Amino acid sequence: MADAAFDYKSLLGRAKKELPEPTSSGERWETPQADVMTEGRQTVIRNWPHIVERVRRDPQHVATYLLRELGTAGGVEGDRMVFQGNLATKAIQERLDHYVQTYVICSECGRPDTHLDRQERTTLLKCEACGAHKPIVVRRIRPIVPEKPTLKEGQVYNMTIEDVSQRGDGVAKMFGFTIFVPGGKRGGQHKVLIEKISGGVAFGRMQP
Repeated sequence: MADAAFDYKSLLGRAKKELPEPTSSGERWETPQADVMTEGRQTVIRNWPHIVERVRRDPQHVATYLLRELGTAGGVEGDRMVFQGNLATKAIQERLDHYVQTYVICSECGRPDTHLDRQERTTLLKCEACGAHKPIVVRRIRPIVPEKPTLKEGQVYNMTIEDVSQRGDGVAKMFGFTIFVPGGKRGGQHKVLIEKISGGVAFGRMQP
């Protein structure tokens, strides 16, 4: 008869004892949602402390990743993450989700109970729940392509009258369009409602 110390139940019990203690409650974990708002020409994440607390990563590491992926400048200012430019909430959340999948979530058990370990030139993601570890492989997601500014019918723009046409209409130029503005005087600055666009020519009306 085989030694009891080496039977199946004994080996299973020994293996279980050697597993790391789970560090989570087992409840479903989701990527935190960024609370985003626009302030002038800046975009701000207002719940930044909550996000970095949830992902358990160095705030500067998360910030550097987001700035690189979003292709903009900015940084952490107090309890807020600030980006230069007006960025869409969807774009920010998409990159935050990608950070979590790359630097937080264990690919084996799907838990966020992990930490980063730097070994020479390689960064490893080590799971505290199941013991798995793997090297980090960063895959860039599609870059943000800024929408090219253009004139739109029905929109009001601030513009300067640069010249006067033979018919006496003011002439302004914006976004590659030549805009004719009745009543416009050379050098005048006006709010102009774009009423019609035809090719590279537009026709507007001064607003009070």
